[in-house]
Amino acid sequence: MEIYEIEQTLLGKLIVNSQLLDKYSNLLHEDLFETPFSKSVYHAICKLKDKNIPIDILSIAKNIKGKDVALNLSFMTDLAFDFTEVITCIGILTEEFQKRTLKGIVHNVHNRLSDQEELELII
Repeated sequence: MEIYEIEQTLLGKLIVNSQLLDKYSNLLHEDLFETPFSKSVYHAICKLKDKNIPIDILSIAKNIKGKDVALNLSFMTDLAFDFTEVITCIGILTEEFQKRTLKGIVHNVHNRLSDQEELELII
């Protein structure tokens, strides 16, 4: 399963069962999601939850601009019934987030070393 599909599956599960937001609140954050649409969906879900508005496709779609938003959200909710567990999705996305973070740090250090900065300043 590709990362995009895992993001979609997790978000679909959160839409279908908003109680999962509370259950996994300490593990969920916007940076888990790589694609802008997934980040927007997660942000909209959290915003609705904070305002005590029911979380459903139409409510989320009203908070996201773009083409075919409701259709894409319906695809997510279809994936909600995939056999992949929520905690598995979160674990995979957390690992990918950590890889992206480390890759950014390594890239930054490489650039600074290439610019002849002193090692002590970088560390």
